[in-house]
Amino acid sequence: MSRAFQGELNFQCDGSCVPHLGTDADVKKGGPFMIPVFDMFNHSSVEAKRNTKLRHDGDFLYCVAETDIKAGEEILQCYGAHSDAELLRTYGFVEADPQGNPCNQLLISRSAVLGVLQAKFGEKSPKAAARLAKRLQLSAERGLVLPAYSVGVHGAIPPKLLTLVQVASMGAQEYAEYAESDMIELGEEMHIIGTDHAEVVTGAILEILAKAEEHYPKELQCSTQRQRWAKHVREVEVGILRLARAYCVTMGCEESDSDGSEDE
Repeated sequence: MSRAFQGELNFQCDGSCVPHLGTDADVKKGGPFMIPVFDMFNHSSVEAKRNTKLRHDGDFLYCVAETDIKAGEEILQCYGAHSDAELLRTYGFVEADPQGNPCNQLLISRSAVLGVLQAKFGEKSPKAAARLAKRLQLSAERGLVLPAYSVGVHGAIPPKLLTLVQVASMGAQEYAEYAESDMIELGEEMHIIGTDHAEVVTGAILEILAKAEEHYPKELQCSTQRQRWAKHVREVEVGILRLARAYCVTMGCEESDSDGSEDE
């Protein structure tokens, strides 16, 4: 696969790992393209360190310096907004930049999310199962049920994931109002800290994160470079998972005054 393609890689998280490629470069041709010289330029996920970019003009593909490049300085471009996992899986390397990769993410599969929701809200009785199925159908129609949910490097819970859990766990009256409205994402604005519903939502998301953590092996062999890179990817994603867990815990905590006393 040409590194000059600069496309978006979207791996299906349930089943096949064959990527779907779509170019984000300003290229009108079909592609993919093989550009031997450009393929020799290395990648950087840090925008400030890149000094060239693939451009298109008619039937020509070309690149020029975006910044001054000193003799002997490495020429860096961008293969696309890829996490370390995608870089390793597709190009066979992981960046060693101390600034880290801002595109890193934790992917939580749909099966992990729906499995927890089914266990918490759909297994008490046939009526509960039917109620959850109806809510999941509406959520799917509103684009809330995704193949996977991406948690970024700061650990914030994705609004669509938060909304899906809120819809699955809200009371009958709240659900009726949501169903009749044209709202899609509820998110943090509807997450009232300290309420019973907020505690239920927080608990469910923590269980989803625990389910996602089961995906990662406890130990990895590190006898080859690729295995060491794989361990790095695991450590990065587990680190994001821990940040997401901490973020989630703060969502379920009562706010307090600056002197440490709780609000009356």
